Amino acid sequence: MPPGEMAGYGHAFFDPPYGLYDRDSVQRYDEEKAVDLFISLTDLLFAGLPDGLVIYEWSTDCSNYFDAGREFWGTFFWTVEVPDSDRLVGAVASTTD
Repeated sequence: MPPGEMAGYGHAFFDPPYGLYDRDSVQRYDEEKAVDLFISLTDLLFAGLPDGLVIYEWSTDCSNYFDAGREFWGTFFWTVEVPDSDRLVGAVASTTD
């Protein structure tokens, strides 16, 4: 999917600067395996994206952790509250060369 069609969480997951790799085999994930991983991770973290998720996007100006990423790939910072659970997930992304 072209980067212009992705936003936020999907972009951070599917379009990291160095791709998605299997840690054990050091093989790059093909699209089917990346989608399977995305679905599994999304289900684990966010209970499958149910209605009623409370999602906040925060400014990445809050920490120097994000500084280098602003000049390269981009930066992301969200908190997600999963309804009917005691789960609050923080998701951050930032990277550089």
